[in-house]
Order: sequence, then C-alpha cells, then structure tokens
Amino acid sequence: KTALVALYDSGDSALQDTRKEEIRFRELLNVLNLTKDFYFSHSYDLSKCLQYNYMAASCRAQGIPVPDPKEYMGEWGAAQEFRYVWNYHLMARFLEAPAWAHWCLPIVHGFFAHARCSCFGRAFEIVR
Repeated sequence: KTALVALYDSGDSALQDTRKEEIRFRELLNVLNLTKDFYFSHSYDLSKCLQYNYMAASCRAQGIPVPDPKEYMGEWGAAQEFRYVWNYHLMARFLEAPAWAHWCLPIVHGFFAHARCSCFGRAFEIVR
C-alpha cells in the first residue's frame, strides 16, 4: 500500500501555498493510471540512453569518474536525456541539489513490445 506522509506541520499558515500545490499534485497522481505505459527502474537509469549507461558502467568498473552528459552531448543533448521522463518538472529542483537527487526516481512514459518469433525453424526476438 502506498501512503503520503506529511513533511510539515499542517497547522502552519505560512505554508498555505505549498499545501495548495501539494493538493494539486496529489490529485494529478490519483487520476493517473501508472499501471500502463509507465516504466521505472531502481537499478538502471531509463532517462539516459543505452550508450551513456554502458559508458558509465564501464567507467565505474575501471574506477574512472563518470563524465557529466553535458561534457559529451552539449547543453541540448543533456536536456534531451529527460525528454521521456514524465515527472521531470516535479524533480527538477531536487536534481539541482546533489543531497536531494537520490530521492528522485524518473518515471518514463513510452511503449515497449517484445515478441519471440520463428521463421523457417530459426528463432529470433523482436523488441520495439
């Protein structure tokens, strides 16, 4: 079961705007059907391309620092890594602070299909 935990005193009048924003985001989440076409992973960064994830794993295995995506993709490319992340606008401020970034889990919206096929006795897989 999932539950939302209040992080502040609900009686504090100074947080009225924050409370309104929280209610709005909670309503958005309640309407959303996260069981179809939304993906996330605790162990694999779906927001980055396969090439970056492979390079990062290789760097970690060799003890080399993982480069920032901006270094090899430029500003435009680094911005594109989040183009399919549905909740990026909600996480953006947290991602700016390294101490808070570990609390963020990108949710990717998309389509995934996997099929095993056989043609003239040869088996193959199609992923799209």
